[in-house]
Amino acid sequence: MKEIEYPLMRINSDTWIDYEELYPLFNQYMYASKKEIFETYFFNKEFIDSKGRLFKVIACEPTENILRKWFKFLPGVYRQKLIFEKTSKKIELHDFKEDVIRGIKKFTSEATKEISMEWIADIKNAKDFRSVINGESK
Repeated sequence: MKEIEYPLMRINSDTWIDYEELYPLFNQYMYASKKEIFETYFFNKEFIDSKGRLFKVIACEPTENILRKWFKFLPGVYRQKLIFEKTSKKIELHDFKEDVIRGIKKFTSEATKEISMEWIADIKNAKDFRSVINGESK
């Protein structure tokens, strides 16, 4: 499998359940111990990397750290490695932009409208997948 270029972002905004789905993944770890979080936000979900390649999460495994069980109440200590599988699917940059914009609009409220419109403008002006994921225009 080709190396994943982080950050990653979920695709298929029609299936997103809350604004948490808008957050990129900056590494291969899930910082939670609850199985429900893995199943809701990661398992069998498709992500796009910064080069436009699509991957699906197929499993997670605990990291090797003796302290993780004792200090799992501390943020970032209890983490699990996400296992990705490369898919054969393709998505064009334009289609990815439209998908992310649909996701942003889905969770925009009056309180977040101004920042959402700025974010959407940055996505429309983005020249590559990394810029869309990071919310920056070039």
